[in-house]
Amino acid sequence: MSGVKVTAIDVEKTAIVLEDGARISVDLVIGADGVHFNVTCTHPKELSDNKETLDNDDDDAAAIAYNQKASFSTVQSIYSDFDPVARQLLELPDPDGFRIWKLVDMDDIPNWSSTDTALLGDACHPVSPFGFPGTSMAIEDALTLSTLLPVDILVGREVEEQLRIYQEIRKPRVDRVREQARKHARGER
Repeated sequence: MSGVKVTAIDVEKTAIVLEDGARISVDLVIGADGVHFNVTCTHPKELSDNKETLDNDDDDAAAIAYNQKASFSTVQSIYSDFDPVARQLLELPDPDGFRIWKLVDMDDIPNWSSTDTALLGDACHPVSPFGFPGTSMAIEDALTLSTLLPVDILVGREVEEQLRIYQEIRKPRVDRVREQARKHARGER
């Protein structure tokens, strides 16, 4: 199924609710839509609320949301103290194509899964993009899940156990990558 919007997840019943109100029972739900996910099974909502505002007279942007447009004057203002050569680079892209969004780096959440619902990538462990892009971590998560959840796996307890093992396997690597990204962000090696 593609091209439909999921508006809610019923974790206890392993069901998804579509924009048109249709409710579909499934064997497994994987929340993989980054920090803007609908799956709240294990992730405290307050950790990913993104309501910070951009206070700038030159731009009408009300909030820094995912893929928020930024005016060229805002971008010029942000980089006003950069080297002139670097500022010249801002002239190259389409002036209407600038986007801004909040960089998210979050400490661990206690559980990446609940019953037959799991989170992967930035939905459960956003890492700032210094050194390792989040996409790589999400791909590693997906490969781990695909190995742990073969097609013939029994739904229920067996899936729950495999999802627990998924976090057990992935967490040490995520912790190392997160710490390395934080060091890079601080300018450390």
